[in-house]
Amino acid sequence: MSEREIRRRSMVRSVCKQAWIYLKRTTVSDLSWAFRIAWMKIRIGGLRVHHSKVRGVTYGNRQKLLKRLSCYRDEEIKLIVSREYDNPYDRNAIEIYASVERKGTACIGYVGKQLAESLSAMMDDGAWVIPVLETVTGGTRGKAFGMNFSFVIVT
Repeated sequence: MSEREIRRRSMVRSVCKQAWIYLKRTTVSDLSWAFRIAWMKIRIGGLRVHHSKVRGVTYGNRQKLLKRLSCYRDEEIKLIVSREYDNPYDRNAIEIYASVERKGTACIGYVGKQLAESLSAMMDDGAWVIPVLETVTGGTRGKAFGMNFSFVIVT
């Protein structure tokens, strides 16, 4: 097998793997969209992956929700971001919801204030923010639960 064929197969494998991740871990429900996003990310470089933490996870019953979410596999949890226009504390607030199929959807926190400032403007202009769960953290030795996620922006 030639070197070119090896690189081509490696690229196809990477695109398929990323498309599967977007299909299973995000709200992208169309396989063709998942492949488009994966292709842009890997081949064209049109997408950049950003990493962040969910903020406000100790408010209300969110610790109980995160404890319950820690029992599921990462592939079973989908994250959804939504602008919260009527938030009295931050006009750029972006809520993060966790959804488990056949179990329900609940708000688990917010995007950090500085990040929300730039993301909210992009979302208002029609950009599509696709969050992907990285991991539920904490919960051991009395530590509070938290959540790390990554996201891509499709313009």
